[in-house]
Amino acid sequence: MFHNNATENTEEITATEQDIKAYIEKKDPEDYDEILMKDNRWEVFYHLTAMRNSILNWYDFKPDSTILQIGADFGSLTGMLCEKCGHVTVWEKSKFRAETIGIRCRNHRNLAVYSGETEKSDFYQKFDYIVMLGTLEEIGAGSSDQEVYVKFLRKCRQFLKKQGKFLIAADNRYGLKYFCGEPEPHTGIPYSGINKYPLGTSGYSFSKQEIREIVQQAGMSDIYFYYPLPDYRLTQLVYSEKYLPNTNLKERLFFYHTVPGCLTALENRLYDDIIGNGVFEFFANSFLLECGIEPHTGERAVYAAVTTDRGAEDALATVIYDNKTVRKKPLYSQGKNRLKEVYRNISEIHGRGIETVPHSLDGGNLVMPYVQEEMFSDYLKRIVKERPNEFEERIEQLYQAILNSSEHVSTELNEFPCGGKVIDCGIILKRAYIDMIPLNCFFSKGTLIFFDQEFTKKNYPALYTLFRALKYIYLFSPEIDEIVPLEDLKEKYCMKEIWELCVEEENRFVASNRKYDVYDNFYKWVWIDEMKVYKNGMSLLSI
Repeated sequence: MFHNNATENTEEITATEQDIKAYIEKKDPEDYDEILMKDNRWEVFYHLTAMRNSILNWYDFKPDSTILQIGADFGSLTGMLCEKCGHVTVWEKSKFRAETIGIRCRNHRNLAVYSGETEKSDFYQKFDYIVMLGTLEEIGAGSSDQEVYVKFLRKCRQFLKKQGKFLIAADNRYGLKYFCGEPEPHTGIPYSGINKYPLGTSGYSFSKQEIREIVQQAGMSDIYFYYPLPDYRLTQLVYSEKYLPNTNLKERLFFYHTVPGCLTALENRLYDDIIGNGVFEFFANSFLLECGIEPHTGERAVYAAVTTDRGAEDALATVIYDNKTVRKKPLYSQGKNRLKEVYRNISEIHGRGIETVPHSLDGGNLVMPYVQEEMFSDYLKRIVKERPNEFEERIEQLYQAILNSSEHVSTELNEFPCGGKVIDCGIILKRAYIDMIPLNCFFSKGTLIFFDQEFTKKNYPALYTLFRALKYIYLFSPEIDEIVPLEDLKEKYCMKEIWELCVEEENRFVASNRKYDVYDNFYKWVWIDEMKVYKNGMSLLSI
């Protein structure tokens, strides 16, 4: 249902916006993979990718709740909100975009879309949630006067139920990527936000203290900060004030830069120091605030990891709560079978004497306790300099766990693709649990404790799982190679002949799992020419 409250239509519609609307008109239901494969424009990707949902698709909206979404662009999150809640009301200033939202969500009967000036909006109901993603920054047309934003939130507050919540996403003017040279979102000029917009701006990004003061002055007493990474636009991880990151974010994140030619520093290289010095919250690229009038009741999510990019069957969210429970959730109904597979995999390796985190299925979610132990990957990196011999002993311990995780079968049953070559693949496992790697394992008092066993391969070499473990250890910590050469481990485990075949197989697996065909353009924005970045810094000397 679309309602136009605009007094006149003075919008300037760009050619790209026209194309986006045309794409949306042709697709029913939403499935834009084919478009994303062919159209490499950032604006098209941004408005049509399912990755946009990751900022809130992990969030526990109350069943049958009502949402007011203020500012919805082309409705990238609106359909997801309709599926999670009882009714969604959208107020989008642009008539053109509001009409497009109505088309995009034409199969949702629990949606009403309004257009017109947001400041003139009025409703005769109150909502459980008011969602504003990137909207607050635009309200003041670039003004640094906090009262402009306070006044707007006070008006919106009258539409919020007493126990309701605002969900507000905004850029941090002092986000780390902006110190690295990323163009400021409102001006397109590097460092303009850090310099407090000396040439003016169409929108205004806040510091953490500024946005906290704004919501407090607007009457919100319960304020909780989340920190979506790499930002709120294409979220992959969500930390919070009660669950801050430790080191090694680069192992878990794809940092992207749509204008890499402006960079003078590498964002992913700086986080370890930012975190180690206790200033992550100041430098977080984005904020997601959950705030309300009344104190929060019940459990609260403090961390989320989402894999929206993997497609409907494999897209999952792992959420940690302040009551020390962890829930793994399907992001789409098609993902329920994947969770059952994870539960089966954990149960099977536990049944073979492998230590695992306790798992249970509950209401379509996979539930486990929060484990306060060191990640095995972190342990290996910590000990290798002082105790290289123990590093090798722990790799052997991991390999023995891999060997014990499944029944061994005849080499004649080997289904590993050998490219027509006759090679020795070593012991063949009836079911190879290829996620038995240090990133999916805790280390406690000499014991390996596994979790998150999503993927398996039938009749595959145990060496392929070991290959995956070694590949990612050395990829993210290349300095280890100077202490314990990877070539030595290849020789020790008779992997030299199979190694390149494992590389090829892993590339195929990751390409399929991460949908490289669809997200090829996104990964181009992830790749950074490091020498170009260094040269950018050197070029400043000649200015």
